[in-house]
Amino acid sequence: MAVIEQWGGKGTSEEPFIIESDHSLPLRSIIKDSSFFIVVRNSTFISLTLNKCKNIRFERCIFEVLQLINCSDIIINQ
Repeated sequence: MAVIEQWGGKGTSEEPFIIESDHSLPLRSIIKDSSFFIVVRNSTFISLTLNKCKNIRFERCIFEVLQLINCSDIIINQ
């Protein structure tokens, strides 16, 4: 998906994938089994589920529902 959506970065700690508000993550999304380093910025979600994920940071995002299942190293900054 990173290639299709042309996210910046490589998914590493030094160069995380960068997902900006203009990228098309659905308003209802599920991310499963990810250890990639990801930064999501300025996005709005009706429902977001992270299942067995780590290394994801959210900056200035809005969530109606955020569900974390067996996750670690998830950071939410407003």
